Order: sequence, then structure tokens, then C-alpha cells
Amino acid sequence: MTSISKKELDDLKKVELEILIDVANFCDKHNLTYFLVGGTLLGSIRHKGFIPWDDDIDIGMPRSDYEKFLELYSKDNKSKYYVQCLETDSSYWQCYAKVRKSHTLVIENAIKDLKINKEIGIDIFPFDLVSANSYSDVKVRATLIRSIRDTIQIKKNIKGISDCHHKIISLILKIFSIKKLYKINKKLMTKDNNKDCNILMCFLMDYKIEKEFNEKSIFYPLKEGDFEGHKFKIPNNYDYYLTHVYGDYMKLPKKEDRVTHGIIKVDINKGEDDE
Repeated sequence: MTSISKKELDDLKKVELEILIDVANFCDKHNLTYFLVGGTLLGSIRHKGFIPWDDDIDIGMPRSDYEKFLELYSKDNKSKYYVQCLETDSSYWQCYAKVRKSHTLVIENAIKDLKINKEIGIDIFPFDLVSANSYSDVKVRATLIRSIRDTIQIKKNIKGISDCHHKIISLILKIFSIKKLYKINKKLMTKDNNKDCNILMCFLMDYKIEKEFNEKSIFYPLKEGDFEGHKFKIPNNYDYYLTHVYGDYMKLPKKEDRVTHGIIKVDINKGEDDE
């Protein structure tokens, strides 16, 4: 598999940062909550920016703000950036949204042969509420949610997910349409959002579910963190969050564990027609 050059990686990061700045400014303008998560948060704390070998940006939003963001950002009639999600794009394959920049190109090995949008983007993950007393129920729901996610990708012929979350469940779920699967998934994720719950979590990231099971007080009130010379919102107790997810997060991983997402081509001045 061909790997991208340092220049391509730098170009990719430059565009992703540009998108993040626009999304953050939009959220601030409309009083919407967002925060850096995953490797992006880790990069903010450990490197004050991108993890050197990383190639993506992840942010989280509580479900209510996530839904408002999808609606408002799409209505903003942007020609430069746009939201892509299953609600609005039948060719899409993720259960979370992306914000992409028009007239760019990034090709991942897993989707290189598919006729789907491949413009550079950042990932927007919805965070939902669950009860602290419902961990066993949450684990069952999470298994089904991630199996549905995998099934959608299988139906889209996405490569690299032969080790899906639960093969038997996925085989059964294949009888449903993608639209129906997504509707079921969303209902499972948002089941407790109208209740008085104290756990805020994302069902769609790839960490073990117990690492996603965090009290709201870990996140709020948000504070600011540095990322590539800019200030962005981060969880208040980022140390607990990062330790919970990564362990000794300030320690660099072994070289063989410094992996990317299988990107094989980047072009910041092209679109799908130039592929």
C-alpha cells in the first residue's frame, strides 16, 4: 500500500485545521457546544497540535447541539465547506457527520474503489446521555449500535471491517435498508437523552465502551486548549479523560504503534472529477 509523502500529510493537516477553525467559529457564533476529543485532544495536550503521525481531526458535540449544528451549518449555504451525513447523503457510510472542504481530495485505502465523496474533512461525533446506573444496558446497546455501524459499512462495501463488532448480528441486520439501520441506531443512541442522566458518552468512536463512560463533570465547564497556535474548547478534566482512554498519555507509543488511517493520496486543489 502506498503511503503519502510528508508534504501531502502537511497539506492534509493544513486543510483540516482550516475546517476546524471554521467549525469552531460557527459554533461560537451560534452558541453551540463542541470540544476536541480522541487523538485531537491528546495532540492538543501532548503536542500543542497534531500528533506528528496523525492525519485526522475529531470533535464531539452533545446530541442537541450536534443536531442544531447539522441544520444550521447546512442552511448557511457555504460553498467552501459543507456537512456530509447519512440524513442528507445516501452515498455516505458513517453514523456520524463530517465537515468537508470542496475541491480537495483525500483517498483512504478502504474506500479507494468506491464512487463516493472523497474530499478532505473532519469528524463530528454526537455525544449522548446515559444513566450511571445503566452500564450493563449501555454495553448491550453499544454492541448493537456498533454492529449496525459495521453492517452499514459492509452494505457500502467498505474495506477493512471483516472483524466487525458482532458477525452474527451483522448477518441478521443485512436484511434491513441502510436508512432503516441508521434510524434504529439513532434511536438506540438517544434513548436516554430526555432523562436526568449524568453520563455523557459517544457510542460511535472505536474505544472500548467503558472508556467512553464518563460523567458530565469530566467535560463541563469546558476550558480552552492550544492546537496549532489556535484556541479550541476541550473537556475541563482532560487529564482524567485522556488517562481513562490512553493510560499514560504523555508517553509516546512505540514506533510500530504510530499508525495512520491508510491514506494513499492527498490533493488540496482537486475535486472528485480530477481523481
